[in-house]
Amino acid sequence: MLATVKGDVHDIGKNLVEIILKNNGYRIINLGIKVPPEDLIAAYQQHKPDAFGLSGLLVKSAQQMVITAEDLRAAGIDIPLFVGGAALTRKFTATRISVEYGGPTIYAKDADGRARPRQPALQRHHPRRPARQAAHRAGWAARGRRRRRPPPRARHHGRARGRPSRRTVPVPRPPDLDPHVLRRVPLAHIFPYLNLQMLLGKHLGVKGSVQRLLAEGDPKTVEINEVIEELERQSVTSGWLEANAALSLLRGAILQ
Repeated sequence: MLATVKGDVHDIGKNLVEIILKNNGYRIINLGIKVPPEDLIAAYQQHKPDAFGLSGLLVKSAQQMVITAEDLRAAGIDIPLFVGGAALTRKFTATRISVEYGGPTIYAKDADGRARPRQPALQRHHPRRPARQAAHRAGWAARGRRRRRPPPRARHHGRARGRPSRRTVPVPRPPDLDPHVLRRVPLAHIFPYLNLQMLLGKHLGVKGSVQRLLAEGDPKTVEINEVIEELERQSVTSGWLEANAALSLLRGAILQ
């Protein structure tokens, strides 16, 4: 039984899980999005599924999974609970959701994880569940203790111990660090590269495709373009506009 938790409308990942499981022979009951705990409980009592799959993309959805787990436990439900979503983590599942639920809680990272050998059908009453849950929580506790240990000291091996760094080796100089400066680039060589869509559309207020508007003879666009072309001609003939550039090793030019 799959559901997106209360307050969350995202269901792409959940629906992908449904497709994958159906193609592997499972019968799926998809309750949809924004499913409150009471609807999950009612659906459980009606269909008696082998497992729940809760999905949620938002950060608040992770907390909603904790609330849902509490409500399921209060209703006496302890079937395996698979939880997944972008904001969810394995640690949050083990330390927040699992401790509030009465049955096994499994973190489902994504829908296309590594395939595992097919297991027998899930049973609703399995005597080994408490042992597995205890081992799972003990593993997380041990991991937390390992993280609190101080890091080991760095070890030195062989003759490298205490050897000072050498400061007499000359630093090689790249063949060319000085930029190549271009002076007075002909403006007639630059104007053909002007982006009219950016110039007219972004900066001069033309709405829509500039090329299409020019081809259709839109009066406003044609008028603005004629002004630009006139300014280009005047700048070439009068010399009041000058273009200089610095060409670096990165093969890029900065025009001034």
